[in-house]
Amino acid sequence: MKKFLLVLDGFQLSMGTVDFAIRLAQSEQAQLVGLFPEEPTYRSYDMYKVIMGASDVDQTVENLDKLDEAKREEAVSQFQSACEKAGITFSIHRDKRLADRVILEESTYADLLIICKQERFSMAEEVIPSVFLQKLMASSFCPVLILPLSYQPVDEVFVLYDGKPSAVFAAKHFRYILPGMATSSKIQIVNVKQESESSHLPNNKLMRDFVSRFFPNATYTQLRGSAEEQIKGYVRNNSGNELLVVGAYRRSDLSRWFKASMADTLIKELNNPVFIAHH
Repeated sequence: MKKFLLVLDGFQLSMGTVDFAIRLAQSEQAQLVGLFPEEPTYRSYDMYKVIMGASDVDQTVENLDKLDEAKREEAVSQFQSACEKAGITFSIHRDKRLADRVILEESTYADLLIICKQERFSMAEEVIPSVFLQKLMASSFCPVLILPLSYQPVDEVFVLYDGKPSAVFAAKHFRYILPGMATSSKIQIVNVKQESESSHLPNNKLMRDFVSRFFPNATYTQLRGSAEEQIKGYVRNNSGNELLVVGAYRRSDLSRWFKASMADTLIKELNNPVFIAHH
């Protein structure tokens, strides 16, 4: 049985993310692990404001911490109830170590890490994707599925292919880890070329052989122009229910398209789930 690791913030629980993960676990017959990092320094209130404004700081902090614990308990209860209602195999992990440390450790033993695009484990406002999320995408020991806040079923998959091994690696692992989605959804192999370039796919023969084995009913789409602008425009002109399969995110081994700024742009500007895998 595959293991899907769902990272959840007990202070800012996204039920859309929970619903998506549950449906995915159902379709792929996977165990869903709800991971709730609860590092003690992360609170839902502003400690500085409490120190500056409260007449009895210790008592105020104690009361607010009790409220925070109640919020976290309620989030765990909501996740548990949703899983029980869906009838899936699930477990709950709560850990008080640093959030990024425990997530990366658990990703070593998971097949897929699932997380909402807005997660940051901080009450400070940040541009999407947060520094926290960027670190997870670059360092996770398993593929990562980045989800929008609201759930909508996936009806098509765009495998973004630039000819690099990392793009094929991501497509291969998408097929291995999510075979139900890979076989039930329409698949497009999307390639972008500059106007002056040949229309042939990079490594054309090898890639078409790979696609015929992994995605036998896939179609091919070639766009012309800037990769970033063409992909954003193409996705926006479709139904909005597409999942994007993206190659390497590691800053030390970036594909021609999917350097960090490109992947960040897709996550920030599009409301689509993004599957990222790297060596």
